[in-house]
Amino acid sequence: MFHRHGGDIYAWQTKRRPNAADGQLNGQADGQTDGQTDGKYSELKDFSANINFRGMPDAVRTAAERAVSESVHYPDPECRALRTALARRENALLQRQGEAPEAGRTSPDSCEEIPSDLKTWQIRPKHIICGNGAAELIFALAAARRPRRALLAVPSFFEYEQALAAFGCEIRHFELREEQDFRLGEDFLKAIDGKTDCVVLGNPNNPTGRLIEGTVLERIVARCREQGILLVLDESFYDFLCDEDKVRTFSVSGVIFRCAGHPGDAESVDESNHADDINSTDESNYADDINSTDKSNYADDTDSADESDPAGGSNAPEIFVIKSFTKIYGMPGLRFGYGLCRDTGLLERMREVLQPWNVSLPAQAAAEQAARELLFARESARQNNENRAWMARGIEAAGYRVFLSEANFLLFRGPEDLKEYCLERGFLIRDCSNFPGLGRGYFRICVRGREENEALLRVLAEATSG
Repeated sequence: MFHRHGGDIYAWQTKRRPNAADGQLNGQADGQTDGQTDGKYSELKDFSANINFRGMPDAVRTAAERAVSESVHYPDPECRALRTALARRENALLQRQGEAPEAGRTSPDSCEEIPSDLKTWQIRPKHIICGNGAAELIFALAAARRPRRALLAVPSFFEYEQALAAFGCEIRHFELREEQDFRLGEDFLKAIDGKTDCVVLGNPNNPTGRLIEGTVLERIVARCREQGILLVLDESFYDFLCDEDKVRTFSVSGVIFRCAGHPGDAESVDESNHADDINSTDESNYADDINSTDKSNYADDTDSADESDPAGGSNAPEIFVIKSFTKIYGMPGLRFGYGLCRDTGLLERMREVLQPWNVSLPAQAAAEQAARELLFARESARQNNENRAWMARGIEAAGYRVFLSEANFLLFRGPEDLKEYCLERGFLIRDCSNFPGLGRGYFRICVRGREENEALLRVLAEATSG
């Protein structure tokens, strides 16, 4: 059965108008059309997709547009320059996270403080894999790793279960409790038993928006390390955490790459030519002549399987981190996600199951520029925090049950026909009834700018006013 996500505005652009008598779409199933268009649905205000309301940064858009003219060539199949830009970004984040608690775990404003010499970096380009969105990497990981029995905390992103089940994995659900605002607590540890060989979690989680408290996350990491369990952490919405919330949790990339000790362990290949001054305002070198047959300026062996370091030293757990630029940098149409892992052998097996040229040239160029946009992400998180608090109070005042969230979206309960009611008035919200652990009457909305939020709030208030 096809799983419907938020953001599918196309399903409504050729819809017939809903029948005013019963609120149904004239007998049409969701996503089906009869060819008779209704202009009302062609300009829906989309609150169903969790995308940064500030949209795409200008510099990112410019980079993508410039790359279109270069798209007569194939994209770099190994995303060389892009992985270097991402590694530099991750090292900047890692350095800030390692500072004192009162200053650490917050977002740096730039990558400029990271030296260009890759030998000093803890996270290298070889530790990164790029994908056409985070979802592609979830499927590639499942195909390459083939876990037998996985544990998921639900409700959660549907693709976790879909990808694992596609490769024969048995799925166990740990149901998050509504009375606890779907917070993941220490009782989750009891569910991690010796039969489990994979645990998948979101931090923050989708569709609940809840972060994992640092003390709980530390114990989960320790339990998975003790029992040799692969821990998959999806941090696609981590950049939306404000500085105050980041102090309450942490990115597990710090756990992976600090356990090994010396930042340059087991390195013999000179990768210094990867570093192309990625913070330069001159973007003319973004492609680095990626279609040239002469690629001698790249370190060809940086991802070779013989450098596999699955444990990162005896103290490091087996962790795979998923990150995404789709949401924070407003680029879902371009799509880009990446993964971090010390086990370069696993990353190589993942590349073997991915199709070649899986990240388009415009997407690579946009993502390389986005990797520099740390200040944009930090300001977006600050504004999102303010707007989310305002919106949550408004929805609750309108008579809905609103659940706590630290991300850029809100989960709440309302009348079962609320989606149709909002749709008739030009707003698309996410019906969450198809999430495991939820049901009819659960909805999710993205937090947008004040004017847009006010407009939706008026409609939500009307729906409960009687």
